Amino acid sequence: MFVHGIPFVHLVSQYPVLSPGEGKKKRISPVQKADARRLVRHLGYEPVHLLRSSREYPLTRCIAECLNYGDTILAFPGIPYPRVQLSRREWGVPRLNIFDVAWILTTRENAREWFHHRLPGIPVLYWRPDVPQALGRRELRKIFCGKPTGVYSREPDFGIGP
Repeated sequence: MFVHGIPFVHLVSQYPVLSPGEGKKKRISPVQKADARRLVRHLGYEPVHLLRSSREYPLTRCIAECLNYGDTILAFPGIPYPRVQLSRREWGVPRLNIFDVAWILTTRENAREWFHHRLPGIPVLYWRPDVPQALGRRELRKIFCGKPTGVYSREPDFGIGP
């Protein structure tokens, strides 16, 4: 699974195709600007960054890392070409079409309606920031790894937690 963390406000402004740097150039650090320039010089474009889960780098860790970048996580079963492996766990693509998403996780409860209206049928999970520590690895695997658990059988929008 490939996951991308993004602030909901940036996702709304870029919808339906995400591309790097749109509307946030003023808010990034000098180190991030230098990294973006290096990638453009080396690859010819600044990629949208995604983390790829694996046995060594579980989805729970990817989610925690992505929540450092934004309040919304988009999960994709695969990513389009051209793509580049930026590090052992990080991949990049020039653009990311939101219609290819498998599921969405957000910490913004008011975002669920926006997603439901634009992406009907895509599971949208509301993640309360105080709840992730309470969930075990087995529960997360059932929810996020696409196992047939019946979790999404009726209503795609639901909250995690008490």
